[in-house]
This record gives sequence, structure tokens and C-alpha cells, in this order.
Amino acid sequence: MEGWEVFAGAGVRRDYTVSELGAEVDAFLGEAFRDVWVVGSVARLRPHSNGHLYFELIEKGRGDQLVGRLDAVVWARDRRRVEATLRRSHIELADGIEARCRIQLGFWGPGGRLQASVREIDPVFSLGMLERRRRQVREQLAAMGVLEANRTREMPLLPLKVGLVASRDSAAYHDVMASLRASGRPFRVVHVDARVQGAAAEHELVRALRQLDRLESIDVIAIVRGGGARGDLAAFDSLAVARAVAQARVPVLTGLGHETDSTICDEVAWRACHTP
Repeated sequence: MEGWEVFAGAGVRRDYTVSELGAEVDAFLGEAFRDVWVVGSVARLRPHSNGHLYFELIEKGRGDQLVGRLDAVVWARDRRRVEATLRRSHIELADGIEARCRIQLGFWGPGGRLQASVREIDPVFSLGMLERRRRQVREQLAAMGVLEANRTREMPLLPLKVGLVASRDSAAYHDVMASLRASGRPFRVVHVDARVQGAAAEHELVRALRQLDRLESIDVIAIVRGGGARGDLAAFDSLAVARAVAQARVPVLTGLGHETDSTICDEVAWRACHTP
């Protein structure tokens, strides 16, 4: 590296290459932040074919403004253990989940950015944050005066005109359609396809509910989604979706998740039913 040395007086100052400086930063951070806990909201979760699980931990401030972001990875060697710990508490890592992660901080030279290697995710924290968010949504709905609104809607004696909100590719959608056909009743179903988990679910569920509620021909709206991890139902605990259910002009029936699951949408709907 003689060509990279600068002589200054009697001493020698060595210039770093970019990769060398990155390696020094990585080593320093790895030692200084070897075993720390960091809290954030999971975003842009993307499993890789090599078994690693990449995502971002983000923090939002006033007005939903992004104030912090940290790239994170669960390496393939740790992934099975981390996911098994979460599954025991019926949690699956997903966008929007609040997570408390034990990490070792590093610097990824080729990308020029900080990266957190996640060793552990605390399921108790995630469950607590889910319940805290649910409590806040209940309080907001009560303040709006709509917490009990849908339960006051009058259900027709035989509601044959059904608005159905479900993912077209889901088993829940096909199970509902099969049950209605097997009943022998002349049900007419207007289905609006919507994602029921992930970052786009909240927007699509609200859109679907409002679209069906505008139809004069609808007697009842049913929202269905099959079982999954507790975090998969996050959209049904959101203020926007719960408010759309509560304020619907017609009665809303929910069939969401496992029999033991309960969401804010179940609480504000006309009735919560078992998923077919």
C-alpha cells in the first residue's frame, strides 16, 4: 500500500481505501453495539431465496412522518429459531408489527449503510403493542360515537343479497361460496376482492366496504379471512377498517381468523361468526 501513504513530518499517515474504512467502521460498531435492543415497526419485509430475511425497522413521529429507519436482517442460521419463538406466541413477522429486536449493529460496506443483524425478537413486546393499539382504537371509536353503531342496524329476515369482502384466492372465499350454494337458498353475491393482510390491506378493505355499502341492493356485508398468525389480522384492528365496519349502512358479519381470534372489527360488527 506504499502508493497510499502520505508522509507528514517524521510520521506516516495511512490513507484508507473505501472498503478498508467500511471494514473498520463495521468492526467498531460490532464491538460497541454487540448486544443491544432496538424497537421499531417492521416494514418492507422480504424473504430471500438464500434463506435470509430482510426488512426495515422504522420509527414515525408526528403526522406519521418518518423519523428513523434501520436496515435489518435475520440470517438464515438464526431464522428458524427466531420464527419458532414468535410462532409459539401466535405471531408472525409481518409489515406493521411493532418489534423489539436484540441486534448486533454493523456496517455493510458495498451498500454503504448501517445494518442490524437480528438475533432475537421479543414476542411479549409485540403482543403488548398490539393490545395497546387495539385499546386506543376502541377509545377513538367510542369518542366518535360509532362503537355500537353497526349493531343497531336492522337485519332482514332472510338476507339474500350478500356483499362479500375477501381475497379471491383464499380458502375462506371459496368456503363461503360453497356454503351459500349448498344452502339451497337463492343467494346473490357481490364480491369485491381485497387483500386481507400486508401493507395494502387496510386501504383495500376500506375501499371494498365502502363500495359495497353504496349499493342499494345489498342486504348484508360479510368480511372473511382464514386463520393465520395473530399479526396477520392487524388490518382488522386498524381504526380505518373498524370505522368503515361500524359506520356501514347495512349489518356487517365478520368471519376472521381462528375461532380463538378476536379483532376490533369483530367487536364493532353486527355479529362475529366462525369462518366457514
